Amino acid sequence: MGKARFWILVMGFLLLLSACGAGGGEEKQSAAALLQAEYQSLPGCSMTAKVRCEQAEETAEYTLRCDWKNDGTARVTIVEPEELEGISASFSGGSMTLLYEDVSLAAGTVSAEELSPAQVLPLVVQAIREGYILEKGTDKVDGVPCLRLVFDTTGEQGGKIYTHVWFAENHLPVYAEVEAEQRLLFTVDFTGFSAAPAEEIAAESETG
Repeated sequence: MGKARFWILVMGFLLLLSACGAGGGEEKQSAAALLQAEYQSLPGCSMTAKVRCEQAEETAEYTLRCDWKNDGTARVTIVEPEELEGISASFSGGSMTLLYEDVSLAAGTVSAEELSPAQVLPLVVQAIREGYILEKGTDKVDGVPCLRLVFDTTGEQGGKIYTHVWFAENHLPVYAEVEAEQRLLFTVDFTGFSAAPAEEIAAESETG
């Protein structure tokens, strides 16, 4: 993760913390609600994560990179395994539609909500931004204290999706689990997360 983007995200979070804290007791938000508001303000972000897909008869593992924009669009690219490196898929928000350049990234769907590994990283960001905060707590990941939130969202087929996310003190995601139909579908181990500056998002939109 580039240091510049890392500090852009962290400083943005700190500014939001200051702004929300200045309004007095009645205007103070809970840590969870404030964190969600911070993500709602992001123009875009880039993520890299190790994704484990739990299927009925086998487990598939990928390292994925996702470039996401707040208009709901995203591009997901396989980093590992090596034989699939560089394969990408475009993600269109709203309808949760994936436009594959290669069917290898689909790896089949793993629930009635037709979720696939390629959708996981955009799904996690969407859940943080728009999901109902069902649970709040604290936990540790590799000995590091984290805020753990569970986000309740509804899938395209009307079923419930529960996204558990562990956040470090700087509010960056460390780990996530995605559940549906009372079973674990995906685990996500974040290895990089950075916010894209608003001007960069605007420039990409103009040239794209």
